[in-house]
Order: sequence, then structure tokens, then C-alpha cells
Amino acid sequence: FFLRTLNYDLRYILPEKNHFEMSFGVNGMKQNSQNLGTAFVIPEYSIFDIGAFAIAKKSFKKFSISGGLRYDTRLLQGKDMWVDSSGKRLAGPDVNGINNFTAYTSNFSGLSGSFGATYDITKIFYAKLNISRGYRAPTAAESGANGLHDGTPFYEIGDHNLKAESSTQVDLSLGMNSKDVWFEVTGFVNNIDNYIFAEKLHSV
Repeated sequence: FFLRTLNYDLRYILPEKNHFEMSFGVNGMKQNSQNLGTAFVIPEYSIFDIGAFAIAKKSFKKFSISGGLRYDTRLLQGKDMWVDSSGKRLAGPDVNGINNFTAYTSNFSGLSGSFGATYDITKIFYAKLNISRGYRAPTAAESGANGLHDGTPFYEIGDHNLKAESSTQVDLSLGMNSKDVWFEVTGFVNNIDNYIFAEKLHSV
């Protein structure tokens, strides 16, 4: 397995003014993989990720708020691969060959972000509230696997039709921070949609 990865990150930070901070930018990665071994679990693939974001924070005397938004897209392309009956890779399609991996293309996109607020109730007591939304696109292994994983006794099969995960979380904290004592109590609720997990198959 031979993987080439290029990461990029461009960010602009605005000058702070009246206790207001803000930055925005774009980042992501480009990946290309090759199967150079003799055992094939995931297909050769290419991935292109790009995400744009903005982050802001405003502070007052006892109160501060912060938040950010991000939008991501992923283009995932799995490549064709043919093998013979012994599992040896073939140069291309063959009448007597087995199509171990079928070429496919998946596009994913999602919005993530958070909003948080902190309030100093007294000099030592404080409260914090945070609301956030998360996003995660499927990996090449989750969407394209088709082979016996050497590290486990399992034959892994991916799903080309997977959707990107998304989550929503709300958490509230109450705390105390004095010279001698610090404690914090936090409650949270988290909900995940399109959760990706391994499932045992009794037949294929």
C-alpha cells in the first residue's frame, strides 16, 4: 500500500478590535493510493477534500461568546482491479478474471459548526453553554473494502452507498475555580445521524 498525501491550509486573521476576533480560510487534502502488495483489502483510490471556515469571538466584562462555521466537500474515486483465481493482480479486465474492486465515485458534503458562551456568575463561579454540529465523510476503507484483513480474522466488505455522518450536541457546564478548589459539572446530549459501523453478515 503506497499513499501520497498533500495537505493545504490558508488562513487570514483579522486584527483584534473592541475585543472582537475573527479569522477565516480554506484547507483540505489530496490523496492518491496504490496497491503494490499481494493482498488487496481496499481499492486504489483518490480523494480530494476542501473546506471553507470562519471563526469569531467577542468578549465582554463577564460574558464571552464564540462560534464558527465550516462547509466541507469530499470527492472519492475508487478504481477498478481484476485478479485471477489465485488472487494475483491482472493488468486489466479478463474473461477468466475476477473483478475484485469495481470503480465508483462518491461525493459528500456537510456543514459543521459551533456556538459557545461563557458567563462569570461571580469571581469564582461560572457557566458555559455550547451547541455544535459535526460532519464526517466515509473513508475509502468504509466505502470500498473487499478482502480479508490480515490484522483480523474478518473479510471486510465496504458499501458504496454510505452517507456522510452528522451529529448535533448540546452541553452545559457549571463550575467553580478558586485559589484552592476547582470543580465542574457538565451535562450533554449528542445525536448522530447516518452512523457508520461494522455489521456482521450471515451471507453475501
